[in-house]
Amino acid sequence: FVYRPVSGDFDYAVECTRYDKTDQLNGWGNGGLTVASGPFATKDLDGNEILPNTDASTRAARYSAITYTFGSANGNRRALTTWRDAPKGNQGDASAVEFGTPDVNGFVGKFGTYTRFVNSAGEALANTRPDQNPWLRLVRKGTKVTAYWSLFGNVWQLVGDGREMPNIPNDAVIGWMCMTDAGSYGNQQPNHYVTLNLRNFGPYASLLDVRIAPTATGTTVSFKGGKLQSAPTVDGPWTDVAGGNLSPVTITATGAAKFFRVAGN
Repeated sequence: FVYRPVSGDFDYAVECTRYDKTDQLNGWGNGGLTVASGPFATKDLDGNEILPNTDASTRAARYSAITYTFGSANGNRRALTTWRDAPKGNQGDASAVEFGTPDVNGFVGKFGTYTRFVNSAGEALANTRPDQNPWLRLVRKGTKVTAYWSLFGNVWQLVGDGREMPNIPNDAVIGWMCMTDAGSYGNQQPNHYVTLNLRNFGPYASLLDVRIAPTATGTTVSFKGGKLQSAPTVDGPWTDVAGGNLSPVTITATGAAKFFRVAGN
């Protein structure tokens, strides 16, 4: 569990570009964006001390949006919510989104750089792009934490309906937690992950990235996060541009002058 402190309401995202485990090992290797009461549990709900370096100490209150390693025994899940309501408690899970589930623009696929080809000639799978990857996002408002998934970081879809997590305090930690989930309970076997590549981790607002490139007939707008909108004046009214929820968007320089913005979602 690699993490950073977080306080109060938040909106964090991360992109996973590759996630492997050691070859010839069984198990449902997984991991994902996690908010937790701390890196480990130190007290139970009755205030009793929890001994460090024990199984109970690993079971801190948390909420996660996870994805699965490439080639895991249950590797067809792009996004799944898991949680531990209280320290020392059992894990719950729900709201699985399978790999192959299309996003709102019809794109599917897994990790864009190395799982989108169907043969050695480099023929790509239908409805995929090289920049697709599992994106995960957690939003906390009050004590409720809600999870989202995306393929490109700019079109977000819910994973379930969120969950009230009152035992995760105002001052918590957020980051990526790896879990083995191998073998039967009480006889877990390590997975020894060998490659995990992450990028674009942080508050979602800080990940918004807009780039403008001129073309022969207009301009191309590339962006991460949000959707492209236009208006006749800088004060609005703002309306969504057709196709403006999937970067890049090409704008032809015809008709009346307009103002453009990328609005977060």
